[in-house]
Amino acid sequence: MEDRIPTNLRTLLILEVLGTSDRALSPTEINQSIGLPKQTIHRLCAKLEQEGFLAREEDGKKLRPTRRSRLMASGLLYASRFHIARHQVMQRVADEVGETVNFVVPDSEGMIYVDRVETDWPFRCNCLWAPMCRFTARPAVKPFWPAWRPRPVRRWCAVCISRN
Repeated sequence: MEDRIPTNLRTLLILEVLGTSDRALSPTEINQSIGLPKQTIHRLCAKLEQEGFLAREEDGKKLRPTRRSRLMASGLLYASRFHIARHQVMQRVADEVGETVNFVVPDSEGMIYVDRVETDWPFRCNCLWAPMCRFTARPAVKPFWPAWRPRPVRRWCAVCISRN
């Protein structure tokens, strides 16, 4: 068996390690799972950061996936055969409960709505300022509230309230 990781697979492995982690990681921590030379992992992480796939945390040491990485990942979710099955399950739930059903994933700037199934209600009311508020108290968002820092949440909510 060959121990060498193909060049075109290395950056994907870095993204995979970060994507399966519940926190930002340093290049050294990422490399514990991959096992590349130190210079290589730092060079690849720097390139991913330069191209907008990774960003540094405030401490300047740890890396996290950016919106570009998350959009790529959600695009892969949408393109998969599982999208059809997920959408069918969501449709059944929407039919049963009589409510719109959203499939969301957390993002550093709020929530990314990956899929949505509307109810068959004859009327729908949209609050025009709500899309401006990145953090609304929708049921899909509530489980992620504890992970968000209070100061930015208060700032974003103040913007929403002032537009109302």
